Amino acid sequence: MQTNGLHVSDAEVLAIAKERDETAIIDYEIARKTAKICGIAYAGTPYILVKAVYQGLITNEEAKQAINDMVFAGWRCSIESYAKIMESLEKLGKNKK
Repeated sequence: MQTNGLHVSDAEVLAIAKERDETAIIDYEIARKTAKICGIAYAGTPYILVKAVYQGLITNEEAKQAINDMVFAGWRCSIESYAKIMESLEKLGKNKK
């Protein structure tokens, strides 16, 4: 279900983030634009994966595999964004050694 281009689930995530003064984890552009307009902090799924690597919860290889699995399942990002994500994970992996 969508409301003015924004999925109901994304609207709920934004409402909860605003109510709790937390960061909304959203990947869709319309949700990001809405968050920006409403003054809600937001980040995407790759942020969670990078943070998990940084905290030692998963390896950079596991995070890379998760990104690739997401792409295979239909998650979309630009080639430039994909390259930046992989580069960030690679650098983080080297810094953890």
